[in-house]
Amino acid sequence: MHGRILEKKTKNIYAMSVQSFVEEIKKDFVDKPAKRKAKEPNDFKGSPDKVKAWCRRMTLFFQSNDISKE
Repeated sequence: MHGRILEKKTKNIYAMSVQSFVEEIKKDFVDKPAKRKAKEPNDFKGSPDKVKAWCRRMTLFFQSNDISKE
């Protein structure tokens, strides 16, 4: 009889540990805001004074979409 009570207590402890672990993992996903991807800029067809702004948009696009030199 004592063995079954101990087994049940042990199972409950394990279940609580697993539940706590799952809750911690959920926090990692729920608490972080979703990363928004930037829309790809159009091909550059502007005047030289608009190059800098277009390059900034391209940089944002590359960064937000995890595009690197590779």
